[in-house]
Amino acid sequence: MAGANGPADRRIAFLEKVYLEDRERWQKNDGRWRETEKKNEERWQKNEERWRENEKKSEERWKQNEERWKQNCKTVHEMLHLLLRQGEKLDAALRVLHRIQEGR
Repeated sequence: MAGANGPADRRIAFLEKVYLEDRERWQKNDGRWRETEKKNEERWQKNEERWRENEKKSEERWKQNEERWKQNCKTVHEMLHLLLRQGEKLDAALRVLHRIQEGR
């Protein structure tokens, strides 16, 4: 009777072998996948840190540029005010010169 179960036993042994090989392959792949996932997570964190640093630097540059722009606008405003005053002084000087010329 032992011979009657021979093909079934061989089939079961074959299926066990295939199952064990598949399980071993799956475990290796799972280990590689976990390593890859860990490396990807580390890369993601580094990229996120770099992005935050770049964002911070960009914001600082923006603030500096904004301050420079405000200072430039203030300087231009002061220069225009001075030019207007200078123009008024020149107009007054021209009026004096015209009066002197007319008086001759």
